[in-house]
Amino acid sequence: TLANLDPGNIMYLQIQGRFWQQVMLLMGVWIGLAVSPFFALIGEAGAGALAIGVIFFQVAVGFDQNDQSRNRFIHIYGRAILDPLPKNSILLSHGDIFSNSIRYLQTCENFRTDVRVFDREMLATPWYGRLIQMHYKDIVLPGKYFRITDPEGYDLGKFMDANAPTHPIAFATFDQYERDRSYEARYGTWPWGFAHRAFPGRTVADLSTYLAETASAFSEFTPEVMKDLARYPGGTWEHLVWREYWEAYYRKGFSFFTQAAASGDSVALYVEAVKVFEDIAGRSREAPPWMYKYLGMSLRNMREKDPTVAADSGTEERMVRWFRRFVELAGDPSSPAASDTEIPALKTWLETYQGRWR
Repeated sequence: TLANLDPGNIMYLQIQGRFWQQVMLLMGVWIGLAVSPFFALIGEAGAGALAIGVIFFQVAVGFDQNDQSRNRFIHIYGRAILDPLPKNSILLSHGDIFSNSIRYLQTCENFRTDVRVFDREMLATPWYGRLIQMHYKDIVLPGKYFRITDPEGYDLGKFMDANAPTHPIAFATFDQYERDRSYEARYGTWPWGFAHRAFPGRTVADLSTYLAETASAFSEFTPEVMKDLARYPGGTWEHLVWREYWEAYYRKGFSFFTQAAASGDSVALYVEAVKVFEDIAGRSREAPPWMYKYLGMSLRNMREKDPTVAADSGTEERMVRWFRRFVELAGDPSSPAASDTEIPALKTWLETYQGRWR
């Protein structure tokens, strides 16, 4: 009842476990009272020897589990956010892991100091605005603070209108439940590695430029790094990085898919979507069910638009396999895809391939 964070959220529960020091103090007092009669019996020398023995026992038992000598995951994550961004970008960040990993790299390692990083929660305070105006003369704040309901405040749309002509703008995180949609009529967003880059006029970069500029975003997340990350339990920052990697990588493939459909079924974009989706399917067991549907649709649309692809029976086999996988996952009543209205039609269509490519 004293907590101001939801204990049902594993991340918040772990945070409270690390920082709620009142509980630790009370436990320490109780333990001290409980063992004090025993220490009186064995004397100071015995108590000292016991304490040293307990320390060595903890090291022997827990060293492998707590060895963080190879833990560079937050460092890698921060670099992956900053590295693909254009020169002199503005990055609107949100949350401890995003803001602090970037601040460390810029302050301690002098990495990508050309990127202006502003925490969106801090932008809501008057003092942060004064600091920005003091240290960043090229940044325009179109109001007293970032508060969309305050007459003296400003929203994302106004901030982007004031700064987009001189600075590329990106979001370090992009919440699908974002309340402030003031920019959407004038800007489009595209996943830029772990960030989302905004483009005036709802345009996006051409494919070759996009691939070249974002190639470094996932390059340090090697199979060895991902294997090490996967061993961290839910609620740790490392697990959050692991989850963010898969979500960002999936967003990349999904953006290829949606942009291909919006641009008249571009085969080149569908090819890139298939590359990402099949890579995820081969390496992760936690891909969202809809990914397999989009994967099948990408292959189907490629076959319809490109005769050389249509002539390849291997493409047809993959298309059927991924559609089947989607239908299997959606058949689980607890699946978020269980209510997809296209499932009956897909099942009927798949019957024409009965017995093939299981």
